[in-house]
Amino acid sequence: MKKNYRRLLGIPNGKNNFNKSDISKYIAQETGISQNTAKDAINSFCEFVKFFAGEEDSCVTIAGFGSFRTKKYKYKAFGKSGSYKKLTFKASKK
Repeated sequence: MKKNYRRLLGIPNGKNNFNKSDISKYIAQETGISQNTAKDAINSFCEFVKFFAGEEDSCVTIAGFGSFRTKKYKYKAFGKSGSYKKLTFKASKK
């Protein structure tokens, strides 16, 4: 019998965006570990992916789960023409 995870976690139907707290709550309930321990495991996983995906031309692929890579953004300048205020953003990696 399939569990109703949405009801178990108090997540309304239609919500498909989750944060670390939602995920750690689910893991804690499924495994019997504390929510803080689950949150530490999630944070460790995120640091692992950030470290290896942050390398130049690198992609982290987890079979059966997904792929992660960094995206480079070029320097951009924004502003209305004739406006005294101009916003600039440095090149960055996310």
